[in-house]
Amino acid sequence: MWTSNVGRTRIDRHIKVVATDVLAGMGLFVSDAIRMFLTRISADRTPPLDSILLSLSRIPTDNEAHSVIFQ
Repeated sequence: MWTSNVGRTRIDRHIKVVATDVLAGMGLFVSDAIRMFLTRISADRTPPLDSILLSLSRIPTDNEAHSVIFQ
């Protein structure tokens, strides 16, 4: 049997709102996504950098970022 542990983090409000909507569409909560992320790190003994580095390989310009955020 596992026990719960509460973790707190500071997240930009807009990011949390959008992420919450995306996850809700998948039937998940933010806590589910965090749990999955931490479980993956625990199992692999490393963060899932492949997807993080892939997304960082093309950093958008300010105009591109603005258009994505405010579509």
